[in-house]
Amino acid sequence: MSRLNVIRAWKDAEYRLSLSDAEHAQLPAHPAGILELTDDDLGAIAGGLFPEQDDPILHTIRDGCD
Repeated sequence: MSRLNVIRAWKDAEYRLSLSDAEHAQLPAHPAGILELTDDDLGAIAGGLFPEQDDPILHTIRDGCD
């Protein structure tokens, strides 16, 4: 498999699904590693959300820096 096809398979899920079993077996692991998160991982993420604490700094940020 050519380098361009390997990169395309890494980036394009539709193309990757179109590969035969033999082609898929030749595909090296993605250099970034596994990109899937478990439900437990996602449950521990609070990005963009503010906790319900009485923290004056968080209130300032949430309320528009008054």
